[in-house]
This record gives sequence, structure tokens and C-alpha cells, in this order.
Amino acid sequence: MSKYAAEPLSFEGLKTVPIAERGGKVMVDHFARPYQKGDGVARLLGSLPKLLAADVFRGVIEALQRAKAQKRAILWGLGGHVVKCGLADVMVDLMRRGWVTGFVMNGAASITISKSPSRAKPARTWTPCCRTAALARRKKPAAK
Repeated sequence: MSKYAAEPLSFEGLKTVPIAERGGKVMVDHFARPYQKGDGVARLLGSLPKLLAADVFRGVIEALQRAKAQKRAILWGLGGHVVKCGLADVMVDLMRRGWVTGFVMNGAASITISKSPSRAKPARTWTPCCRTAALARRKKPAAK
């Protein structure tokens, strides 16, 4: 007699399928390949697995390339942590290179940008955002 109330699992009625017959979604050619030093960014992206987030990432890159080639607007949505973690200079560089047309930000992002000690001079399109953020900080309602 067992001291446990639950009985061991019963495998009666369990149907099995041999691995060779069951197929699957992941194939060996979907696996990642090691990156070779000096291969460049395109080959780095090509070495990523052909599934899940790596495939989504490649899709985003392809969409950005199409949008830039077709001279479409490219908007990036972001919050304050993107700027707080030091990516403001990278964002300005991407804008100057034509990979960003504008940024859609929450209040924290625009305030962080106006306070950012960035080495890069902000792009012209950021100026109204920074002014708005500075005004918002100055016009805090009086405590009741």
C-alpha cells in the first residue's frame, strides 16, 4: 500500500507515433549557423534561426527596407527607457540616415530627451517635442 493518495499514471490507451512519421514544424535547415568573424551584418542576420523571433526580426528589417525604398514614413514608437539607456544618439543617427521619419513617444520619452546629455545635436523634428516637454515641466499645477 502506498502512502500517496494518487495512483501512478496509467499509459493504457496512449497512442504513439514514430518520430519518422510525425513530421514537425522545425527542420534542420531552420537551425542557426555559427557566425564567422568578419562576415558582416547581413551574414549575421542570415545565420540566425529561420523561426520565431529571428524570423520576425528579419521581417521588420525587410519592411523597413521597403518603406525606405518607397520613400514611405517610418515611425518608431518608444518609451522613456529607450532614451534613458543612452540610445538617443543612435536614434538621431538612424533619423539622419533615413531609417526613421518620426518618433511616437509617451511623455516620459519626450521629457527624458529634453534632459538627455546627448553628445549629438537633436534633429530639427525633435525640437518641438523638447520645447513641449520643457514647458510641461515648468507648468506643474500648484499643490492644493
